[in-house]
Amino acid sequence: RYISVTGVQTCALPISTQIICTIPFSKLRAVKGLQDLKFSELKKEAILTQSYATQSKGVLVYDSPFWRNKMGNTSANLGNFTGDFLSQKMWDSGRTQETKQGILTYQRGGESGAEAGAGAPLQAAADLGLFYPDVALKDIRDSQAVNWTQKTWAEGSIAVFKKNQYMRYKGVAAEPEYGGKFLFAGEHTSQLYAGTLQGALDSGLQAAAAVSL
Repeated sequence: RYISVTGVQTCALPISTQIICTIPFSKLRAVKGLQDLKFSELKKEAILTQSYATQSKGVLVYDSPFWRNKMGNTSANLGNFTGDFLSQKMWDSGRTQETKQGILTYQRGGESGAEAGAGAPLQAAADLGLFYPDVALKDIRDSQAVNWTQKTWAEGSIAVFKKNQYMRYKGVAAEPEYGGKFLFAGEHTSQLYAGTLQGALDSGLQAAAAVSL
């Protein structure tokens, strides 16, 4: 029997069961009966104390990528903007897509990320106005914003280490339990691509390959 644990529930381990657990530690720690599982003490400690970052991310869509051409006092550029403004970091995420539209992704972290709400796209557009004052809010064709700290099944964006945790917990999240029958996958378990979709995919493939057929 092969079970992918993707919900918050008590996990029993019949002798024929193999589990791939993809629940982020921000939610796994709330699973009823977790303390009764025979995980290593270091694994339990990591699950209970792992921090999650507060990044929020969104996109602004325009009719065209106007930043690729000189506009006013701003030179043509690749659409990368970083600074001491609320949206913090923006980049052209449509460069390799077959579209004539201009797509800017923005990411907020720290307190700014935690506080991002429904008004985040308009705030991002206002920040872009620091470089392009002639671009009005009405020029936005579409927008989206996600605050991962407000998502019930995540409560944070990516796993991060607190002070003094890196050397103690690095690699622990990926270590299997129950003699290899209880496996873990997700961005929080990846050592090469931590915090990325690539890390989630790569760790999932590794866990699937480790399942005994």
